[in-house]
Amino acid sequence: PAQLHTGSVYGFEELEAQMTAELVVPDPDRLGLWIHGMGGSGKTTLAKQLFNRLSPHFDHSAFVKLQQDEHINSQHLTSLLQQLGAKGFNEASSPELLLGTLHNYVCSKTVLIVVDNVWERGHLDDLLPGEFGQGSRIIITSRSSSLPDSDWLLQVNHRVWQSDKPMVSLSDRAAKQLLRTSANLDLNYHMPCKQLCNAEKELIDACKGLPLALKLSGALLRCKKRDELRPLEDWEAALAALQRGRNATDTEGRLKGILHTTFKILQPAQQHMFLDVATILQGQQKRLAMAVWVAWHGKDSGLLFEDLERRNLLSTNSNGELQMHDVLVALGRSLLRDDCSYIP
Repeated sequence: PAQLHTGSVYGFEELEAQMTAELVVPDPDRLGLWIHGMGGSGKTTLAKQLFNRLSPHFDHSAFVKLQQDEHINSQHLTSLLQQLGAKGFNEASSPELLLGTLHNYVCSKTVLIVVDNVWERGHLDDLLPGEFGQGSRIIITSRSSSLPDSDWLLQVNHRVWQSDKPMVSLSDRAAKQLLRTSANLDLNYHMPCKQLCNAEKELIDACKGLPLALKLSGALLRCKKRDELRPLEDWEAALAALQRGRNATDTEGRLKGILHTTFKILQPAQQHMFLDVATILQGQQKRLAMAVWVAWHGKDSGLLFEDLERRNLLSTNSNGELQMHDVLVALGRSLLRDDCSYIP
């Protein structure tokens, strides 16, 4: 199977090793692993790392990413069947028939399925069958620390466990490495003055070990040349943007300031591209979106898209589909609600 792109990964080595060990041990009483943590804490990155490491050991594997406000439909089930190598089924069938087809297909096979970003019981009940071949594993990520009261859990006899080690904030060293990688700075680079050293430390502290916050902050300070530094006032501006959300209890609130700061310095065409993905183009083919963007924004749309990728605002998966972190999706939609002038 194709390897999933994970970007810069730091600080999860011990957790990944423990979860890998738990997943590979033959145990008929264990089918699924529940990974929970706040938005932006690295659940998806960790799940992708586990998928890349484990998928060669299974007959078939699949990775399904969900969004908060979507319901499982035929497209989700068709994608899951295709990833698992099923053939000869009718893609126009109802979700109920496709789920039955999936059940018949996987009940005798050893499969690995990752369901990323589960929000409600229907995400499990309507997507996963209740029987899998011996040795199969299901990895589920969610912001919720408790498993939902779902029919699917009853069907699999509650054979889903939570790891002994929950998602935790990155260590200071891992946080510094992720920030510097995103800012195109070497980990061993020596800051030229005490003020910049202090600004970097305060910025890392303000990110509170949250990978998404570190990536966005680092990308905001990124220069084209390796180890080229933004001036002190840019570091202070990034810190001030983060500190505006320091009292928020959710990830969206914590990151609203840094995203607004990033959004304002984008070119108008980039703002529209970002909002397009946040609202309607998530999961769509990049090549189709690019054709529309070139018609709307001109031939430089490809370069503008690459800049959005460098800023960690969006990405493309191995199937050429547009991807955006669910935290950024929520923030992008809130931008439109707050200011309708962004609608073309």
